[in-house]
Amino acid sequence: MEIQPFVAKQYAFLEKQGLAPKEIEKSIHERFASKEKGAGVACLVTPPKPVTIQADTLADCHPGLKELSRLGHGAFGEVVAVGLDPNATDADRRRVILGGGLYSPLDPGRTYALKQLLLDDWVAADGTVSFSAAVSDWGIQSEMCVAREAGKGAVGPEVFGTWFCSVASGANFGGRDFGFILMDRVRTTFGDAIDEARSHDLVVTADAQRAVMGIHERFYQLGYFHDDAHLYNHAIDLQGRIRLLDFGFVRPWLIGWKERAVRLVARELSDEIEWTPYYRLGRHGKDNVAEEVIELIDRGSIPFRKVYKWGTMAPFTEKSVYSFPPNPDADEAFSDSGNHREKVEDTDGDIQPANLLQA
Repeated sequence: MEIQPFVAKQYAFLEKQGLAPKEIEKSIHERFASKEKGAGVACLVTPPKPVTIQADTLADCHPGLKELSRLGHGAFGEVVAVGLDPNATDADRRRVILGGGLYSPLDPGRTYALKQLLLDDWVAADGTVSFSAAVSDWGIQSEMCVAREAGKGAVGPEVFGTWFCSVASGANFGGRDFGFILMDRVRTTFGDAIDEARSHDLVVTADAQRAVMGIHERFYQLGYFHDDAHLYNHAIDLQGRIRLLDFGFVRPWLIGWKERAVRLVARELSDEIEWTPYYRLGRHGKDNVAEEVIELIDRGSIPFRKVYKWGTMAPFTEKSVYSFPPNPDADEAFSDSGNHREKVEDTDGDIQPANLLQA
């Protein structure tokens, strides 16, 4: 499946929100062409333009690195595992190991995740609206910039390089431009971890829930709001810590949005863990921290009532909260037929993991 330009993902996201084509067109142009929407956050106002290299083929767009396997693929992007190419030239090998080229210094014994995005013109399926490649270009630059900041701020995977690549005409994918983000690999997504807890009767711990909500408190400290914060965009890194993925839908924080973001994540989190045997039918409600946070947020500032205190969950993002422990009440668990929930297929085109993303 060939990936679509970056702007097509923005269009699909807004279409799912119920906007009409012309409303979507206006929103995208305002978001990516108007500096006013950046609210002073540099990555959303004037993101730096990474270097653009020329390549004969798409496989030559990451010199010195070799694709090893596919980690995830969607309609709007692809993530592959890469490592040092054993056939790399001496010059490329030095640039991989010592840095100074496209990448900061890399460990030749490790593998990394490489995200690929397409920069191109795009016309909606109904032909009513179209966007130039410049819109995708600007959006990809913003995602690259935010991803770098998130990595430095321990909110997302560490980023080791961002660049664009123009593939020569006549080659496969010839005459097209692509954006690349080279980053740390993660172990799995939190959505997959909950699926694992459901099928293997594990406990999604209170600290794990706090970390999933707390990562948004940390993202706020960087000045951002994640607009597509479903649980498959929450990663678990190789140390078992929670991190965010996919910074293509990011807005600056505005007054009143802080609690909204945490509440949205808490709602999905509570709904999902209640399908695991440990929490099913209201069991162990005291451990359902997500539901408690919703109640505290909804109380607002009622005098003399316990309310949600911003920033209290951010420290849990530095704790290892995975793997999940087994259910201590396993002997009382429901039969297999009662523990399964039909999984709705994802249709929004997000990059979905191919099994676990661990090296």
